[in-house]
Amino acid sequence: MTSAARRPRQRREPPAQARLDLYREHAAEYEAGREPSFVDVGPALYLALDGAGALGAAEFQEATAVLYNIAFAIKMRRKAAGQDHAVAGLEAVWPEGPDAPRWRLLIRVPEYVRNEDIEQARELVGRSGAAAVRLERLDEGRCVQVLHVGPYAEIPATIRRMHAFAEAHGFRFCGVHHQLYVSDPRRVPPPRLRTLLRQPACPESGSWRSASPRTEQPGSVDTPPRNG
Repeated sequence: MTSAARRPRQRREPPAQARLDLYREHAAEYEAGREPSFVDVGPALYLALDGAGALGAAEFQEATAVLYNIAFAIKMRRKAAGQDHAVAGLEAVWPEGPDAPRWRLLIRVPEYVRNEDIEQARELVGRSGAAAVRLERLDEGRCVQVLHVGPYAEIPATIRRMHAFAEAHGFRFCGVHHQLYVSDPRRVPPPRLRTLLRQPACPESGSWRSASPRTEQPGSVDTPPRNG
């Protein structure tokens, strides 16, 4: 066989990177229905940024933009190093309670993210407020969780239902109130907004009456928009 007749060698392409999806990896932690239920939440690492103001107001939106800029810069840096992940959705905890003006915005990140990733991201972003972004770990454990559908202004009524559920099963609220924003308020009208509400709960006097008998089994909540 002449050299002209030889079949060319096929070039082997490197295997595609497997992109880590934290929602799929921890799917059970994001299950919720329209009625409160218990869920066990493991330790998780977050980008965090503190602020104050009404939910969805200008200060909240500006802090959201800063946090996402850092999150995407970290994603691209890690992807270039062979560790790709989907950027998670926006979350917030309310250290002084859900009625207080102070909040802490959160975006969940993989365990391999380090402080030096944030430092490098700050240099790329160069945005005001980026210097305050830090890593923070939450370890919430047993929580009451529910999917709230409707305007943010109606969240307090849903929290009262969560509180009644916890008390009915021998639990009390402990830890900080946690909100996960499934819907984008810029695109979804208030009556259709979907917000996952999470509240750590502790047994009263060490007793626990099982919460297993329920009329509604929780389904997997539509996860917050995956942005990469």
